[in-house]
Amino acid sequence: MKIRPYIPEDKDKLLQIIRTNTPTYFAPEEEADFADYLEREREEYFVIESGGELVG
Repeated sequence: MKIRPYIPEDKDKLLQIIRTNTPTYFAPEEEADFADYLEREREEYFVIESGGELVG
């Protein structure tokens, strides 16, 4: 596993990940909030890769 800083190219994959966890862990409206956070409000955000694939 590798933890690294978020880059804008990660956004689509992260949104796919949140969709797989909706509605069990996230409300549907949280996807838009998360997308907005990644675009405008993010300061430091880290992602996790496993086997070269973004997983979290």
